[in-house]
Amino acid sequence: TENIEEAKIKDGVNTINEIIQTTVNEIEKNPENFKHWILLGHCYLTLSDMPNAYSAYAHALTMEESEDDS
Repeated sequence: TENIEEAKIKDGVNTINEIIQTTVNEIEKNPENFKHWILLGHCYLTLSDMPNAYSAYAHALTMEESEDDS
């Protein structure tokens, strides 16, 4: 049972890492997209990567959500 649970956790972490990479790529294209910064913070928080989560959330807080982000 532990092996199945470990595999599920590993798959989840891999998925989150893929989302992080995709989101970082999108941020590079459009660094003013508020929702991407929030998503990035959520992903890092899910991985318990508090320094990167804090940085992403802090960056988002310096921005104003624009109509383009809706």
